[in-house]
Amino acid sequence: MSATRPVNAFLEKNMTTHDNRWVRAGLAGTLSLLLTACGGVGSADTSANGAQARSTPAEASSAVNAQPDAQLTAQTLARAETQAQKADASQPLERLLPGRIAAKAAYVSGAIARKADAVRIPAYRFYNARTGAHFFTTSTAERDHIVNTLSPPFNLEGAAFSVASDFSPGLSPVHRFYNTRTGVHFYTISESERANVVATLPHFNYEGVAYHASQVSGAGLLPFYRFYVPSGGFHFYTASEAEKDNIIANLSATYRYEGIGYYVLGDDSLVPEPAAHALYFSPAGVNTNPGTAALPKRDRVGVDINTLPAGTLLLFERGGSYSWPFVILENLNATETQPILIGDYGTGTKPVFNTTGDAIFFGNYQNTSFDGGYTFRNVRFIGPGSGTGMFLQSVHHVTLDGVEMSNYGIAIQSQADRSPGVHNLRIVNSSISRNTAMGILGQFSNSVIENNVFEANNFRGSGLDHGTYLSGKTGYSGYNIVIRNNHYNRNSNVNGVCTGGNMTFHGQMDGVLIEGNRIEQDAAADGCWEMSITQGYGTAEWFRNFVVRNNKLINAGNTGMAVQSAPGIVIEGNIVINTQNRYQTSIGVGHNEYQNGDVPDGNATVRNNTVCQSGGATGPAVNVTAPNSVVTDNVTVTGSAATTGVCAR
Repeated sequence: MSATRPVNAFLEKNMTTHDNRWVRAGLAGTLSLLLTACGGVGSADTSANGAQARSTPAEASSAVNAQPDAQLTAQTLARAETQAQKADASQPLERLLPGRIAAKAAYVSGAIARKADAVRIPAYRFYNARTGAHFFTTSTAERDHIVNTLSPPFNLEGAAFSVASDFSPGLSPVHRFYNTRTGVHFYTISESERANVVATLPHFNYEGVAYHASQVSGAGLLPFYRFYVPSGGFHFYTASEAEKDNIIANLSATYRYEGIGYYVLGDDSLVPEPAAHALYFSPAGVNTNPGTAALPKRDRVGVDINTLPAGTLLLFERGGSYSWPFVILENLNATETQPILIGDYGTGTKPVFNTTGDAIFFGNYQNTSFDGGYTFRNVRFIGPGSGTGMFLQSVHHVTLDGVEMSNYGIAIQSQADRSPGVHNLRIVNSSISRNTAMGILGQFSNSVIENNVFEANNFRGSGLDHGTYLSGKTGYSGYNIVIRNNHYNRNSNVNGVCTGGNMTFHGQMDGVLIEGNRIEQDAAADGCWEMSITQGYGTAEWFRNFVVRNNKLINAGNTGMAVQSAPGIVIEGNIVINTQNRYQTSIGVGHNEYQNGDVPDGNATVRNNTVCQSGGATGPAVNVTAPNSVVTDNVTVTGSAATTGVCAR
């Protein structure tokens, strides 16, 4: 692995304006020095099944016993939490000096995250298919240069997390080092660890402040997890809790978990301004307590969520387990800008809500009140093996951010086939796993499903159940939906073989973007559909204004991507991998049966897709029977090349 480093982000930072636009062209030559082999903060393929160590630096053996001290960071974060609890909450944030810790209430309420929005920038993640490493950059110029000149082997995986580009109250500088032995970078928010590295590890070159993050947990802040790989002598980082859990569960022999390194900025929408009302809950609390931070309640027994004022925060201490009595949620005070927020505070694992049946119904069955403004952040719902986690109807502006839902029959079900429908549902950064039937079922509009993990749903393998099953009915639901950068991992899988659906669409839908998703299996029977945009009902169906691009489908059944009744669909830049010794149509567009008013296919655009066939796999790359279609530049890769480069899993 080469020790050639990427562009010096700190030199670039000094030559840019606040919004990252170039003000001088002096780095044009420097851009040619971009990373040529190893790519950043780790050496792991976490875009698939967690992380996999693929390459070990030749120089790393001498560095194994010389490493930064994670205990120093743990001590730093623990001290910061104590300082926050003792800090003066009456002091305005504007007067807080750089490097000082704010009062805990400012973190819990989201005030720290809201302030940081003024200097928020994304950190982009690349995967180097040649080395298995990842590379992160906050520079748009560097990002674009890599995309344009080094792809492949560098594959852009999108914005991984956000940070503050400059000082913001309550945040602290994150220091960056370059390890000359491994060619990767090390980051720490701990001043004591920074000093220790400078004093004891001369092969770590200090490069200055990379960005700003938080030493204290709070609303709008995500834990940034840290692993150490002894065999390689480097660290791996992730802001994804699902990715962290996957690595711990499956790769702990290679990746040693070191805990939280610091807290980065969460979802890029502003944390809502809190109302004057907040209720705190703790395993050590008592339900007769007033629910303050000093005197928390034990759980929400006796708390009527539906009468709380707009903007109320219900905050549950991390590390705790709480009973969750079934609730019909219909708070007419809540609004889009001041939602009822159910979230977390403190350190440790996400608060767990244990339910004995259904968890939440948004209104009574077939209600039409159309209330809205509910946010669930960094909490975990665990069902009894049946029932529904959340049932939505006649509701708007529901956000699930960093939520985990498992062990239900259906995790999330939405019924929006009548007015007023379900609108503005946002499911982001969440994990929906091991639900008996489906992860998501139903209809909604103006909604986003992004950066989630759908894993091991429909573990019975029913051909009628799916990882996600979306539909629509014209006039009520099924329009303006984005499904982006999700990981579908072994849904509908029984004993290692997929027998059912993964990402499925039926009904009447219009304006759907399906982008950057990864759907994978190890093996599949014929009935395993990984992406199905098809007729499924006895009533008229159509799929208008669909765009399917830059997705990766791995080891489907007889068809990887099946499309019917989708006039004008655009399918581009997708990668379909088949390592099975079987025949498969990778992308099939068109049908010859249009009953009950189904719209005929036609005018499809199918271009720039890559089909990778290894292990004896055969079959057409594309089979387009839709008339008047444009089919260009689709490539089939076979032999050894079908397992490397863009074809690497």
